[in-house]
Amino acid sequence: MLNFDKPLYLSWLKTKDIVIDHEHKICCFELVYDINDDAVLDDWAKHIRRHYISDDELDDELEMTGMDRYEYLSQNIIPDKTIRLGSTTISGEFAEILTYDIREHILGEQALRGRHTFKATPEQGVTGSDILTYTLIASGASDINDTLFITESKAVLSKTDYTVITKAYNDSSKDTFRYSISLNYLARLYRANGDLEKRAAVRRFVNKLEKDYRQEFEGSATTSVNSYDESKVIKEYDDGAQFKRTIFVYGKNLLDLAKQLYERACHV
Repeated sequence: MLNFDKPLYLSWLKTKDIVIDHEHKICCFELVYDINDDAVLDDWAKHIRRHYISDDELDDELEMTGMDRYEYLSQNIIPDKTIRLGSTTISGEFAEILTYDIREHILGEQALRGRHTFKATPEQGVTGSDILTYTLIASGASDINDTLFITESKAVLSKTDYTVITKAYNDSSKDTFRYSISLNYLARLYRANGDLEKRAAVRRFVNKLEKDYRQEFEGSATTSVNSYDESKVIKEYDDGAQFKRTIFVYGKNLLDLAKQLYERACHV
């Protein structure tokens, strides 16, 4: 079963909303981190690692293979930061996990995690929608106002690139059919893991014609920013990224941070 505690690093996020009008806003999160806080960084790294392999599964694999933790994780699970494809995978999946955490622990939605498990190779991309979260009006019952949030994530961590806001919007159009791929995969994953609660949540959103619900297609954009410029965020939004709600995450030297976290993830 996939279990994720609230990670400690979320206290490093500084929040500010940009309200466009009564229906549209940009949720901005500045990540102000302490690169010397080993306790929080190790907690964050373990949180990331658990998206790829659970504690119990890792213990079983180490016993079966006879490999030590770093050897097994670095060779079989965690993307290799020293190669280009691995660096790209780290950038994208770091941002996806970050968005999952924001949507669940700050915005108060339920998260359908699991897309990063059982990858054939560590650097392999994952098909389907990037982030699926939901809210239910009442547990155990269906309501037309139950909501499935389908979030497209875009990230450029190596430099400042505000266009990730528009790119997330443009690629979100593919989610009108991709989300069903993700729901099918997650239903099978939760069944295999014995997570009946999450599987029931997926079943709620599989057949919209039979049991209608709300869909919200939204975007999440993550980039490195040394000097934040709110006017550029608003310009990118105005140029076409007009979701009802957009998440924008920024901080200094995020690619270096992500690579360090993924290196730590090989040890925890």
